[in-house]
Amino acid sequence: MEILVVNFESSAGFEVKKIKHLEYEVRNKEECSFHVDISKRFCCSFEFQLLEIPCQHAIAAAIVAKVKVDSLVAEEYTQNAMVAAYVGSVAPMIDTDNIIELTGQLSELDMLPPSSRRPPGRPRKKRFLSRGEVRMKTPRRHTVCSRCKGSGHNRATCKTPISFEVKKIKYLEYEVRNKEGCSFHVDISKRFCSCFEFQLLEIPCQHAIAAAIVAKVKVDSLVAEEYTKNAMVVAYTGSVAQVIDNDNIIELTAQLSELDMLPPSSRRPPGRPPKKCFISRGEVRMKTPRRRIVCSRCKGCGHNRATYKTPIS
Repeated sequence: MEILVVNFESSAGFEVKKIKHLEYEVRNKEECSFHVDISKRFCCSFEFQLLEIPCQHAIAAAIVAKVKVDSLVAEEYTQNAMVAAYVGSVAPMIDTDNIIELTGQLSELDMLPPSSRRPPGRPRKKRFLSRGEVRMKTPRRHTVCSRCKGSGHNRATCKTPISFEVKKIKYLEYEVRNKEGCSFHVDISKRFCSCFEFQLLEIPCQHAIAAAIVAKVKVDSLVAEEYTKNAMVVAYTGSVAQVIDNDNIIELTAQLSELDMLPPSSRRPPGRPPKKCFISRGEVRMKTPRRRIVCSRCKGCGHNRATYKTPIS
Protein backbone atom coordinates (compact mmCIF):
# COMPACT_ATOMS: atom_id res chain seq x y z
CA MET A 1 0.00 0.00 0.00
CA GLU A 2 1.24 3.45 -0.91
CA ILE A 3 0.21 4.99 2.44
CA LEU A 4 2.11 2.28 4.31
CA VAL A 5 5.26 2.87 2.23
CA VAL A 6 5.13 6.65 2.80
CA ASN A 7 4.64 6.20 6.57
CA PHE A 8 7.49 3.67 6.68
CA GLU A 9 9.89 6.13 5.02
CA SER A 10 8.76 8.98 7.30
CA SER A 11 9.39 6.91 10.46
CA ALA A 12 13.18 6.99 9.98
CA GLY A 13 15.08 8.75 12.76
CA PHE A 14 12.30 8.57 15.38
CA GLU A 15 13.29 8.03 19.03
CA VAL A 16 11.33 5.15 20.62
CA LYS A 17 11.19 4.49 24.38
CA LYS A 18 9.45 1.44 25.86
CA ILE A 19 6.83 2.09 28.56
CA LYS A 20 5.67 -1.51 29.02
CA HIS A 21 4.85 -4.53 26.87
CA LEU A 22 3.73 -3.35 23.38
CA GLU A 23 3.35 0.23 24.67
CA TYR A 24 5.86 2.90 23.62
CA GLU A 25 6.59 6.62 23.61
CA VAL A 26 7.66 7.84 20.15
CA ARG A 27 9.43 11.18 19.71
CA ASN A 28 9.72 12.60 16.18
CA LYS A 29 12.39 14.90 14.71
CA GLU A 30 10.56 18.01 16.02
CA GLU A 31 10.78 16.53 19.57
CA CYS A 32 6.97 16.00 19.70
CA SER A 33 5.94 13.00 21.83
CA PHE A 34 3.27 10.42 20.82
CA HIS A 35 1.79 7.55 22.84
CA VAL A 36 1.47 4.26 20.89
CA ASP A 37 -0.19 1.03 22.09
CA ILE A 38 0.34 -1.73 19.51
CA SER A 39 -1.94 -4.27 21.23
CA LYS A 40 -4.91 -1.83 21.08
CA ARG A 41 -3.85 -0.37 17.70
CA PHE A 42 -3.85 3.08 19.26
CA CYS A 43 -1.83 6.25 18.60
CA CYS A 44 -2.54 9.65 20.13
CA SER A 45 -2.27 11.23 16.66
CA PHE A 46 -5.56 9.32 15.87
CA GLU A 47 -4.36 8.55 12.34
CA PHE A 48 -3.98 4.85 13.23
CA GLN A 49 -7.59 4.64 14.52
CA LEU A 50 -9.07 6.74 11.71
CA LEU A 51 -7.59 4.90 8.70
CA GLU A 52 -6.89 1.58 10.47
CA ILE A 53 -3.47 1.72 8.79
CA PRO A 54 -0.32 2.06 10.95
CA CYS A 55 0.86 5.67 11.08
CA GLN A 56 4.54 6.62 11.09
CA HIS A 57 4.69 6.56 14.92
CA ALA A 58 3.08 3.09 15.10
CA ILE A 59 5.51 1.76 12.45
CA ALA A 60 8.52 3.05 14.43
CA ALA A 61 7.18 1.35 17.58
CA ALA A 62 6.39 -1.89 15.70
CA ILE A 63 9.97 -2.10 14.36
CA VAL A 64 11.37 -1.82 17.91
CA ALA A 65 8.82 -4.36 19.20
CA LYS A 66 9.68 -6.72 16.29
CA VAL A 67 6.02 -6.87 15.20
CA LYS A 68 5.16 -7.25 11.51
CA VAL A 69 3.74 -3.98 10.20
CA ASP A 70 1.45 -5.87 7.78
CA SER A 71 -0.31 -7.53 10.71
CA LEU A 72 -1.44 -4.12 12.03
CA VAL A 73 -3.37 -3.23 8.87
CA ALA A 74 -7.16 -3.69 9.03
CA GLU A 75 -8.63 -6.83 7.47
CA GLU A 76 -10.58 -4.75 4.93
CA TYR A 77 -7.33 -3.72 3.20
CA THR A 78 -5.98 -7.26 2.73
CA GLN A 79 -5.99 -9.29 -0.46
CA ASN A 80 -8.23 -11.95 1.13
CA ALA A 81 -10.93 -9.35 1.81
CA MET A 82 -10.77 -8.16 -1.78
CA VAL A 83 -11.07 -11.72 -3.10
CA ALA A 84 -13.99 -12.42 -0.76
CA ALA A 85 -15.80 -9.31 -2.03
CA TYR A 86 -15.77 -10.69 -5.59
CA VAL A 87 -16.59 -14.34 -4.79
CA GLY A 88 -20.30 -14.01 -5.53
CA SER A 89 -21.66 -13.02 -8.91
CA VAL A 90 -22.59 -9.35 -9.45
CA ALA A 91 -25.91 -8.91 -11.28
CA PRO A 92 -25.75 -6.17 -13.94
CA MET A 93 -28.17 -3.22 -13.90
CA ILE A 94 -30.61 -3.69 -16.82
CA ASP A 95 -32.66 -0.97 -18.45
CA THR A 96 -36.27 -2.13 -18.05
CA ASP A 97 -37.37 -0.16 -21.12
CA ASN A 98 -35.01 -2.06 -23.41
CA ILE A 99 -34.72 -5.55 -21.98
CA ILE A 100 -32.24 -7.61 -23.93
CA GLU A 101 -32.31 -11.35 -23.58
CA LEU A 102 -28.84 -12.61 -22.76
CA THR A 103 -27.61 -15.65 -24.63
CA GLY A 104 -26.89 -18.86 -22.77
CA GLN A 105 -23.16 -18.30 -23.11
CA LEU A 106 -23.24 -14.86 -21.44
CA SER A 107 -25.67 -15.84 -18.69
CA GLU A 108 -23.35 -18.61 -17.49
CA LEU A 109 -20.37 -16.27 -17.03
CA ASP A 110 -19.32 -15.35 -13.48
CA MET A 111 -17.55 -12.12 -12.53
CA LEU A 112 -14.26 -13.21 -11.02
CA PRO A 113 -11.77 -11.07 -9.10
CA PRO A 114 -8.70 -9.85 -10.97
CA SER A 115 -5.75 -12.23 -11.21
CA SER A 116 -3.63 -11.97 -8.06
CA ARG A 117 -0.56 -13.54 -9.66
CA ARG A 118 2.43 -11.23 -9.55
CA PRO A 119 3.36 -10.08 -13.08
CA PRO A 120 6.98 -10.40 -14.25
CA GLY A 121 9.38 -7.48 -13.93
CA ARG A 122 9.74 -4.76 -11.34
CA PRO A 123 6.36 -3.44 -10.11
CA ARG A 124 5.67 0.22 -10.86
CA LYS A 125 5.65 2.57 -7.91
CA LYS A 126 3.35 5.18 -9.43
CA ARG A 127 -0.28 4.22 -10.02
CA PHE A 128 -2.30 5.05 -13.13
CA LEU A 129 -4.05 8.41 -12.85
CA SER A 130 -7.81 8.70 -13.22
CA ARG A 131 -9.38 10.92 -15.83
CA GLY A 132 -8.95 14.58 -14.87
CA GLU A 133 -6.60 13.74 -11.97
CA VAL A 134 -3.34 15.68 -11.66
CA ARG A 135 -0.27 14.05 -10.15
CA MET A 136 0.85 15.83 -6.99
CA LYS A 137 4.54 16.53 -6.57
CA THR A 138 5.94 14.63 -3.60
CA PRO A 139 8.52 16.51 -1.52
CA ARG A 140 12.07 15.30 -1.94
CA ARG A 141 13.27 13.05 0.85
CA HIS A 142 15.73 14.86 3.12
CA THR A 143 18.75 13.04 4.53
CA VAL A 144 18.83 13.25 8.34
CA CYS A 145 22.01 12.65 10.33
CA SER A 146 21.59 10.13 13.18
CA ARG A 147 24.46 11.77 15.12
CA CYS A 148 23.51 15.46 15.25
CA LYS A 149 19.91 15.17 13.86
CA GLY A 150 20.82 17.72 11.17
CA SER A 151 19.69 17.55 7.55
CA GLY A 152 21.68 17.39 4.33
CA HIS A 153 24.27 14.84 5.50
CA ASN A 154 24.57 11.48 7.27
CA ARG A 155 26.58 10.08 10.19
CA ALA A 156 29.63 9.22 8.03
CA THR A 157 30.00 12.77 6.64
CA CYS A 158 28.96 14.61 9.82
CA LYS A 159 31.39 17.40 10.80
CA THR A 160 29.31 19.00 13.55
CA PRO A 161 30.88 18.69 17.02
CA ILE A 162 28.89 16.67 19.54
CA SER A 163 26.59 19.04 21.43
CA PHE A 164 24.88 18.57 24.77
CA GLU A 165 21.51 19.84 25.96
CA VAL A 166 22.12 21.98 29.05
CA LYS A 167 19.28 23.08 31.36
CA LYS A 168 19.85 25.46 34.28
CA ILE A 169 18.58 24.26 37.68
CA LYS A 170 19.87 27.16 39.74
CA TYR A 171 23.00 29.33 39.97
CA LEU A 172 26.05 27.34 38.70
CA GLU A 173 24.00 24.11 38.83
CA TYR A 174 22.90 22.45 35.58
CA GLU A 175 21.37 19.31 34.09
CA VAL A 176 23.35 18.07 31.05
CA ARG A 177 21.77 15.58 28.62
CA ASN A 178 23.87 13.87 25.93
CA LYS A 179 22.78 12.56 22.51
CA GLU A 180 21.88 9.14 23.97
CA GLY A 181 19.38 10.83 26.32
CA CYS A 182 21.41 10.17 29.50
CA SER A 183 21.12 12.94 32.10
CA PHE A 184 24.00 14.18 34.33
CA HIS A 185 23.89 16.57 37.28
CA VAL A 186 26.70 19.18 37.28
CA ASP A 187 27.49 21.65 40.09
CA ILE A 188 30.29 24.00 38.98
CA SER A 189 30.69 25.69 42.38
CA LYS A 190 31.34 22.32 44.09
CA ARG A 191 33.22 20.90 41.06
CA PHE A 192 30.82 17.96 41.01
CA CYS A 193 29.41 15.76 38.21
CA SER A 194 27.27 12.65 38.62
CA CYS A 195 29.60 10.72 36.26
CA PHE A 196 32.32 11.13 39.00
CA GLU A 197 35.04 11.75 36.40
CA PHE A 198 35.32 15.39 37.49
CA GLN A 199 35.88 14.43 41.15
CA LEU A 200 38.24 11.54 40.37
CA LEU A 201 40.69 13.33 38.05
CA GLU A 202 39.96 16.89 39.25
CA ILE A 203 39.81 17.83 35.55
CA PRO A 204 36.48 18.99 34.02
CA CYS A 205 34.66 16.15 32.24
CA GLN A 206 32.72 16.69 29.01
CA HIS A 207 29.49 17.40 30.90
CA ALA A 208 31.17 19.96 33.19
CA ILE A 209 32.74 21.70 30.17
CA ALA A 210 29.31 21.95 28.47
CA ALA A 211 27.82 23.47 31.64
CA ALA A 212 30.79 25.85 32.07
CA ILE A 213 30.37 27.18 28.52
CA VAL A 214 26.69 27.96 29.20
CA ALA A 215 27.56 29.54 32.57
CA LYS A 216 30.37 31.58 30.89
CA VAL A 217 32.96 30.20 33.32
CA LYS A 218 36.55 29.67 32.16
CA VAL A 219 37.25 25.96 31.84
CA ASP A 220 40.89 26.48 32.90
CA SER A 221 39.72 27.77 36.28
CA LEU A 222 38.04 24.42 37.04
CA VAL A 223 41.27 22.42 36.72
CA ALA A 224 42.93 21.45 40.01
CA GLU A 225 45.87 23.61 41.14
CA GLU A 226 48.21 20.60 40.98
CA TYR A 227 47.94 20.53 37.16
CA THR A 228 48.87 24.19 36.59
CA LYS A 229 52.24 25.52 35.45
CA ASN A 230 52.66 27.54 38.65
CA ALA A 231 52.36 24.40 40.77
CA MET A 232 55.03 22.70 38.65
CA VAL A 233 57.38 25.68 39.01
CA VAL A 234 56.82 25.82 42.78
CA ALA A 235 57.59 22.10 43.05
CA TYR A 236 61.04 22.66 41.54
CA THR A 237 61.83 26.03 43.15
CA GLY A 238 63.60 24.70 46.21
CA SER A 239 66.96 22.99 46.01
CA VAL A 240 67.01 19.21 45.93
CA ALA A 241 69.59 17.81 48.32
CA GLN A 242 71.67 14.97 46.97
CA VAL A 243 71.75 11.63 48.73
CA ILE A 244 75.33 11.33 49.97
CA ASP A 245 77.13 8.20 51.05
CA ASN A 246 77.89 8.65 54.73
CA ASP A 247 81.10 6.64 54.38
CA ASN A 248 82.53 8.97 51.75
CA ILE A 249 81.19 12.41 52.61
CA ILE A 250 82.24 15.00 50.06
CA GLU A 251 81.98 18.67 50.99
CA LEU A 252 80.09 20.58 48.28
CA THR A 253 81.49 23.88 47.15
CA ALA A 254 79.59 27.10 47.68
CA GLN A 255 78.92 27.31 43.93
CA LEU A 256 77.20 23.91 43.78
CA SER A 257 75.18 24.45 46.96
CA GLU A 258 73.62 27.63 45.56
CA LEU A 259 72.33 25.89 42.40
CA ASP A 260 68.58 25.26 42.12
CA MET A 261 67.05 22.39 40.15
CA LEU A 262 64.56 23.98 37.74
CA PRO A 263 61.95 22.21 35.60
CA PRO A 264 62.88 21.46 31.99
CA SER A 265 62.28 24.23 29.46
CA SER A 266 58.82 23.95 27.90
CA ARG A 267 59.74 26.15 24.93
CA ARG A 268 59.71 24.41 21.56
CA PRO A 269 63.26 24.19 20.12
CA PRO A 270 63.93 25.93 16.78
CA GLY A 271 63.97 24.01 13.52
CA ARG A 272 62.00 21.07 12.23
CA PRO A 273 61.66 18.24 14.78
CA PRO A 274 63.48 15.03 13.77
CA LYS A 275 61.29 12.22 12.45
CA LYS A 276 63.79 9.50 13.33
CA CYS A 277 64.27 8.69 16.99
CA PHE A 278 67.70 8.61 18.62
CA ILE A 279 69.15 5.09 18.63
CA SER A 280 69.82 3.61 22.05
CA ARG A 281 73.15 2.06 22.95
CA GLY A 282 73.53 -1.27 21.20
CA GLU A 283 70.48 -0.69 18.98
CA VAL A 284 70.86 -1.16 15.21
CA ARG A 285 68.78 0.89 12.78
CA MET A 286 66.78 -1.33 10.45
CA LYS A 287 67.11 -0.63 6.73
CA THR A 288 63.82 0.23 5.05
CA PRO A 289 63.33 -1.28 1.58
CA ARG A 290 63.83 1.20 -1.24
CA ARG A 291 60.66 2.29 -3.00
CA ARG A 292 60.19 0.62 -6.35
CA ILE A 293 59.54 2.97 -9.30
CA VAL A 294 56.91 1.62 -11.74
CA CYS A 295 56.18 3.28 -15.09
CA SER A 296 52.48 4.05 -15.61
CA ARG A 297 52.90 3.83 -19.40
CA CYS A 298 54.57 0.45 -19.96
CA LYS A 299 54.31 -0.93 -16.37
CA GLY A 300 58.08 -1.44 -16.35
CA CYS A 301 60.43 -0.91 -13.41
CA GLY A 302 63.36 1.49 -12.96
CA HIS A 303 61.85 4.51 -14.75
CA ASN A 304 58.70 6.61 -14.85
CA ARG A 305 56.44 7.98 -17.56
CA ALA A 306 58.56 11.14 -18.09
CA THR A 307 61.85 9.24 -18.64
CA TYR A 308 60.28 6.46 -20.74
CA LYS A 309 62.27 5.92 -23.97
CA THR A 310 61.01 2.61 -25.35
CA PRO A 311 58.53 3.11 -28.21
CA ILE A 312 54.99 1.78 -27.80
CA SER A 313 54.61 -1.52 -29.64
